[in-house]
Amino acid sequence: MYPSYDVTGNKAHPYRRDGLAVEQMESLSSMDRDQADLARLGKKSVLKRNFGYMPILGFACTVIITWEATFLTLSLGLPSGGPAGLIYGFIFVWLGMLAVFTSIGEMASIAPTSGGQYYWVSMLAPPYCRKFLSYITGWITLIGWQAVSTSTVYLCGSLIQGLVVLVNPSSGGTLWQGTLLLWAMIFFCVFFNTTLGNFLPHVEGLGLVLHIVGFFAIMVPMIYLAPHGSASYVFGTFLNEGNWPTQGVSFMISLNVAVFDFLGSDSVIHMSEEIRGAATVVPQTMILSLLINGTLGLAALVATLFCMGDVDTALASTTGYPFMEIFQSATGSVGGAAFMSVILFIMQTFAAIGLVAATSRMFWAFARDRGLPGWQYLSRVDPTTSIPTVAVAVTVVITCLLGLINLAGPIVFNDVISLTVSALLLSYLFVCGLLLWRRCTGFITYDTRHSQKISISAGNSEVQLYWGPWHVPGVLGIVINVIACAFLVLIIFWSFWPQATPTTADSMNMSVLMLGATIIFAIVWYVVQGRKTYKGPIIELELEN
Repeated sequence: MYPSYDVTGNKAHPYRRDGLAVEQMESLSSMDRDQADLARLGKKSVLKRNFGYMPILGFACTVIITWEATFLTLSLGLPSGGPAGLIYGFIFVWLGMLAVFTSIGEMASIAPTSGGQYYWVSMLAPPYCRKFLSYITGWITLIGWQAVSTSTVYLCGSLIQGLVVLVNPSSGGTLWQGTLLLWAMIFFCVFFNTTLGNFLPHVEGLGLVLHIVGFFAIMVPMIYLAPHGSASYVFGTFLNEGNWPTQGVSFMISLNVAVFDFLGSDSVIHMSEEIRGAATVVPQTMILSLLINGTLGLAALVATLFCMGDVDTALASTTGYPFMEIFQSATGSVGGAAFMSVILFIMQTFAAIGLVAATSRMFWAFARDRGLPGWQYLSRVDPTTSIPTVAVAVTVVITCLLGLINLAGPIVFNDVISLTVSALLLSYLFVCGLLLWRRCTGFITYDTRHSQKISISAGNSEVQLYWGPWHVPGVLGIVINVIACAFLVLIIFWSFWPQATPTTADSMNMSVLMLGATIIFAIVWYVVQGRKTYKGPIIELELEN
């Protein structure tokens, strides 16, 4: 076991617990407690803790943007699920994601670190496979976050193209223009994450206000002006335009869209080292953001389906987005439809800014523990701004390269969504599965005297873990954990299926290929070099001493 150090990196006094007397632990301020938590994870505090409760809640809500996403992904979910399938699938996924992030939140409270999933796997996994599982989890999490960042800026670019067509129907966007717009949006996000990086909490606070106000700015005119469909149609009509043998299969495939609408909830985790009171604020804001976004998202989805009119007309919109046709039909005005669409574009831009921040922090954290090629450079933090600018730059380069697949056609966007879903949910499954095993075997205890003690084991040793301040106790916690694991297995299985049958080379789901290629590359790199440099989470304070 590694020796214990206090928050300054000095060895603990033999008569104190982890360098802090119990009395001192109880009197620690929020900032001191954050530093103490990081010290027990073996990490130095090098990022500025700029985020309080409301700014990080705004960050979480504007990254997830569920109600906005229900409009943007309407064309993907309607053919497979129909109005009824979208509603029931949304509710099912919402409940499943609440179970998942309740379990994830417990780990975030035990170990509030920007590393997130790969760090927790290292804490929970058996000694014989701890290092390898942690390493693979880190790579899977990274490809998932890169995919969600790419898909978000892709939506920003394609929204601009759709708005142009809405205002000027004679114009027609091209694939290469979409790629250029994607690049323009990613560089805009970089500007906010570097030059204006210290103002990010204020930007996200503004995003939360617009997230709520924008909801009513769109819902009120649409509901008031548009003709309404019947409840029997909205809640009883399923579609199977993918020609699957049963409606059940088609419904399960449509769940990918609902999951995508909720992705990004763990963005708060990767910002943990920039949050004050992270051990409690991170899990609380994750769950609260899911409740807020789920409520607004379900309301927006039901209202849109009632106001949609003819499904085929909406899906055939020349803008590429059915919601623009719905807005124009409701308001009877191109200007009104454009204004409502701009609100969605602005919120999508807020999400892209937050996603670039979270993705770069994940890069930085994994590089800090030497899990990536070039970790010496990726782990650098700008001493002036306390921002990992190199990690931000690499995130941008990879997003620009992934954006090139847009040239293959819009169908590829479905594959990026599937990659996002499968990769991120697989990383959650590793954590939830190991947490379930550990909590059922008594590996994590309730000793309040040690409740703030967090340790990292060395080699084949085992270190007792202790629940953090945010925890679901007893049988209820186990039940939620089991539900989370079952939900994740189900969704991951269906995320690799194509949208329609018969499947051709052009329409097949390439996400399994992209995820498999990432895992194969990670394994090859691990064999060649990674196993020599990556030893699991590094105890930085020990290295300094």
